[in-house]
Amino acid sequence: MTADKRIAAWLNVSMTTYYRWRRSGLLPRRPGSPAEALEMLARIEAAHDAAAFDRPLGRLGRTRLDAVAKALGDRQ
Repeated sequence: MTADKRIAAWLNVSMTTYYRWRRSGLLPRRPGSPAEALEMLARIEAAHDAAAFDRPLGRLGRTRLDAVAKALGDRQ
């Protein structure tokens, strides 16, 4: 639990968001350092942008985490 709190702090997200990201596949492994966490966060943000642009035109609402995870997998 302590390591999870530290990683969530590195990513600058809440524990709830951290666990949601892990469950959805956005964090395939735990980062080992703050620099690695920032790199993962940058890739997640880029995948989020890619998933948002891949949505059908006119579709409103949040981008689903599974779409972001798919975009992240496509980008790796």
